[in-house]
Amino acid sequence: MAAWAAGFLVYGLVIGGLANGIGDLVDGNSGTTDVITKMGGQNGLVDAFLVTCIGIMAILASTYGVQAALRLRAEETQQRAEPVLVAAVGRVRWAAGHLLIALAGTAVMMLVSGLAIGVTYGAAAGDVGGKTAEALGAVLVQVPAAWVATGIAVALFGLAPRLALGAWAMVGLFLLLGQLGPLLDLGQAVMDLSPFTHVPKLPGGDMRATPLVVLTAIVAALVGAGLYGFRRRDVTA
Repeated sequence: MAAWAAGFLVYGLVIGGLANGIGDLVDGNSGTTDVITKMGGQNGLVDAFLVTCIGIMAILASTYGVQAALRLRAEETQQRAEPVLVAAVGRVRWAAGHLLIALAGTAVMMLVSGLAIGVTYGAAAGDVGGKTAEALGAVLVQVPAAWVATGIAVALFGLAPRLALGAWAMVGLFLLLGQLGPLLDLGQAVMDLSPFTHVPKLPGGDMRATPLVVLTAIVAALVGAGLYGFRRRDVTA
């Protein structure tokens, strides 16, 4: 987690440093401006740039969550889980330790990057407090969407363990639909299959709590289904 957080810190510092001068960087390049606007929304170039970069960052954070969640399957197949589970530790308690790292770790990655973006962007713009608050809000709304991939990994682990690695395919699908969908001119109904499509486009966009509540409920249902399945199935090598 520390290594991942360090990477996200660097990412945030770079994005925050670029944000204030993005207009000068793409000045006269209508193609780049078009790409940023399509991916980030019609909220001004700087806000669209931040929305785009934070969206990509959320996808990266979801890969951390999937990797951490799939440690459950690795522990099981490499026969390290069974000696623990035959003792006093219950299955749900054992799995909860891994899930805590996966879910909380994903949120930590987003917060680290959000702080880095806000401080560096705010320092350049002369408004550290305001820009940091905006950046933190923008990254926090992405967390429920990033958790969905972790929830899928847990559900597959519990219900169809041999297909658990399929969670990586879902991360790739979410990247294709949620981030690259506008560039590929995919239909809205197709892009809506990605949880990241439903997240408010902050900063600059309208804040809507309903999608975040729904996404969190979906994550809870996926995790609950995975834990239920794990409690009822055999531990396999």
